[in-house]
Amino acid sequence: MPTLKTKDGELEVPVDMIARMAHRMFKLGSKARSADYAAKAKKRLDAGPCRTHDAAIVLAAGEGK
Repeated sequence: MPTLKTKDGELEVPVDMIARMAHRMFKLGSKARSADYAAKAKKRLDAGPCRTHDAAIVLAAGEGK
C-alpha cells in the first residue's frame, strides 16, 4: 500500500482510491484545474487532520513522497 508522509506521520492509501482520484482529476479537463484540485487537497492535509481522500489526490497528482 502506498504511503504519504505528513506532519502527523505516514498515511497508508489504498491503490484503488489513488486510481479513482486520478480518474476524477482527468475528468476535470485541464491541467490547471487538476493542479488546483491537488493544491487544495495538499492545503487541507497541512492544515488539519489527515484524510485518506486528500492523500490519494496528492499521490495521484504525483506530489507525494
